[in-house]
Amino acid sequence: MEAFGEALKALRTAAHMSQSELAQAALWSQSQISRAEGGLFVPDESMVERIDALLNGQGRLVRALQAARDPKPNSLIVASESDPWDVSELLRKMRRTDVGKETIEQLEVVVEQLCCEYAWRDPQELRTDAKSWLQYISQLLDGPCTLRDHRDLLVNAGWLSLLIGCLEYDLGRVRQAELTRVAAQNLGKETGHGEIVAWSFELSAWFALTQGRLRSVGDYAEAGTKAAPNLDHSRG
Repeated sequence: MEAFGEALKALRTAAHMSQSELAQAALWSQSQISRAEGGLFVPDESMVERIDALLNGQGRLVRALQAARDPKPNSLIVASESDPWDVSELLRKMRRTDVGKETIEQLEVVVEQLCCEYAWRDPQELRTDAKSWLQYISQLLDGPCTLRDHRDLLVNAGWLSLLIGCLEYDLGRVRQAELTRVAAQNLGKETGHGEIVAWSFELSAWFALTQGRLRSVGDYAEAGTKAAPNLDHSRG
């Protein structure tokens, strides 16, 4: 039987739609479509039926979903939307090695996609998705990893924390947003990542501006400017 991710990508390509276009049409997210096509999870039946109809799949995605839920003996299918790290985690355990370049690259792609979705995606849904990836990073940090992998994981955690802080503030969780912002700032300092530190001060300026603390806005902006030159500006 055809794998679900392969079927989804084939139908989307035949329909001449980008992942972003399909995400907007299906009221889904680009990162979820990317992970589905990559075999990281299979969505629920109602979403599969909706996408199948949008792509004129004539039941092709539904059949692929049924095959994923009823695998043949000795086949390996990971189909859990709530656990986006299953595939890479399984491979890491099979190889009995450290985190590895592939996992780091996958994280960087997903984190960038999640940040791009801030402009249009439901904040509560996006926050939940971002926190699930942050939890995955935490699990990776508990296992064996090289010093480079450790830093890269912390950098990704820093970007996710900044995103989550923005979302928490949008949702009215002001105190939690500030705690998350401070966590992001600490991650930026620990990894020597200038952009993360600068953006943490940018969040402080934004919080102050929207709360009417206008005198503090300039101070936070200046602090971010002073901090960034002393640190690494690269995102890698």
